[in-house]
Amino acid sequence: MNLSVLNKDNYIRLSIGFVLILHVVGLIGIGVFKNQDIVNLTWINLSISFILGLFYFKSSFKVWGLALLIAFLLGVITESIGVKTGLLFGDYAYSDLLGFKMFEVPFTIGLLWGSLNIAAKNLAQKITANKYVVAVLAALIMVIFDWVMEPVATHLHFWDWQENVIPLYNYISWFFVSLVIQLLWRNSNTKNVYFDGLIWIQLLFFLGLYFLI
Repeated sequence: MNLSVLNKDNYIRLSIGFVLILHVVGLIGIGVFKNQDIVNLTWINLSISFILGLFYFKSSFKVWGLALLIAFLLGVITESIGVKTGLLFGDYAYSDLLGFKMFEVPFTIGLLWGSLNIAAKNLAQKITANKYVVAVLAALIMVIFDWVMEPVATHLHFWDWQENVIPLYNYISWFFVSLVIQLLWRNSNTKNVYFDGLIWIQLLFFLGLYFLI
């Protein structure tokens, strides 16, 4: 038995277990006890959850580093355009709850664009090997995640929509921005078991809060 592989598997389980605990604490603290202090710590949770995943890529840093950079930049740039002009996603603005901002977009949102797109691609690859179909399916997965996340994030004021209405245009833009990222990634090996687990944890976290808040 390859001991290094066994150790790595154990580290992945520990990392996912640790992040699961963070999200369970957040779910209970926010959803049950309505604790604003835990809401204020969301950016730390997102940052830790992302950083842990950097240790579990199967490809070289040159490959996954470039992939994450592409997702981060496209996510932040398009969201910045959206925030400043309303031309992408709709009329909305980020609060200070998600930490440091770049061009009026939280740094953690750029990280989220990276981790979610990686997991979405990996899930889509379990369905088909066609790179272009994978890109479309992954973009659809991104939209589903955003559809679950939006009402909770808006209720907690991570960001606020004009007149508290989430426009259909937001989901259309999410699809096409994600699709561009996925097409640019189509030949890149972004496999990462940790991020595959993280997206389910985050999805269940937002679903749980949807019914609790």
